[in-house]
Amino acid sequence: MKILTLGPYANLHFLSKKLLEEPTVDKVYHMPAIFQPTGRYEPIKLAGQGGLDDRDDIIKFINTTELDLVVINALSLLQDQRIQDALTDRQIPKVGCTKELTKLEWSKLTGKKLLKQLDIPTPNHTSFTRNDLLNSFLDIPRPWVLKYEQDWRVGLQTIIITDDNYQQEFEDFKKYGANKFVDLNTKEESVFLVEDYIQIKKEYSYHILANSKGWTYLGSARDYKKFDNGDKGFNTAGMGSYSKVNINPKVHDYADKLVKHFNETSPYVGILYLGIAEDDEGRPYVLEINTRGGCTELQSILLTHNPKQSLSQILYQTATNKVIDPIQFSDSSAVSVRIVRKNYREVVNYYTERNLKAIGKHLDPDFYPEVPGIYITAGLNRHILNSVISTKADTREQASDSIYKFLSNKNLYNFTYRTDIGYLE
Repeated sequence: MKILTLGPYANLHFLSKKLLEEPTVDKVYHMPAIFQPTGRYEPIKLAGQGGLDDRDDIIKFINTTELDLVVINALSLLQDQRIQDALTDRQIPKVGCTKELTKLEWSKLTGKKLLKQLDIPTPNHTSFTRNDLLNSFLDIPRPWVLKYEQDWRVGLQTIIITDDNYQQEFEDFKKYGANKFVDLNTKEESVFLVEDYIQIKKEYSYHILANSKGWTYLGSARDYKKFDNGDKGFNTAGMGSYSKVNINPKVHDYADKLVKHFNETSPYVGILYLGIAEDDEGRPYVLEINTRGGCTELQSILLTHNPKQSLSQILYQTATNKVIDPIQFSDSSAVSVRIVRKNYREVVNYYTERNLKAIGKHLDPDFYPEVPGIYITAGLNRHILNSVISTKADTREQASDSIYKFLSNKNLYNFTYRTDIGYLE
């Protein structure tokens, strides 16, 4: 089997490595390239490395390369109809939802509307224009959650406003709230969600594989979103995760409702994950819908699968709308730790202003050696989210021990990591 993994994130690099552990996988092409080619792993370097200028090259590669399966795990690429059409024209099976369905992640309002329609618990919200929110910001009863609509700010598109931080967040919102990360040329006025705050007792990322025949549970991971140890500080794109976690079985019902709805309208084919928060009474709420696998959650989840079960076969069943085999889980636990820029928030603000030269050099992929049992994976956005270190063990504490032992003698220069991933429940 020849497989193309399409996306610039560390979880796709990890997926490529996992697929290559199967002897039935002849080759894995990975676009865009991060690491150097090794054996059956063939990363394809693009001139713009995943930018809009590269879409023609991606389509040309799809049209001229023998492929049995394509896995897309990047929102921007799923939203490119030309890529979707090229795969359809060549009848190449794809793990990845339609452009239309990506709105469930990209637009918080669209996701909220569907959850409300299906009577799936989600925090109540109100939408604001920027000017209205500026006028109301200081008067909204705290705590509350600010969410940017149709924007990605490396985790900072979701901010919890509290009595401790509201003045600083108000100043930051005045300064950076108008600078769209993706679409700076939008003609529409920016929209923001003010969402009710839930006192969270437990939070996890719930993953499934779905197609027109149904769905199967892929696994869940406890994602550490906060920058600082002890789950303090601002939100990030994820500082690490562990799997397995105990989940409320009601979430399976939420997934079933969603997949049945899709199959009555437009079937969802691919990885779907729900950001789940359980309140003090154990009631699970869906905080958000994501139309691709999480990073670093996908790494942790896949490491808990039975290695004797074929992942490529499961993905192929998904893409070809066959009944998806139930996932077989091992007895192992897995942990992933992310290496990030020390001045994460400042760099994200540079990013929103398109001032990339001020960020400085990232750690090169060859900084990390190959270590048996430890997966070192990276994406293009190494200026901020440099890499992810993942492993499994009998317990998550043992897995964390292995990662932190590996990192203990590393000089990471301007980068850092949390030291409580896997230890803090």
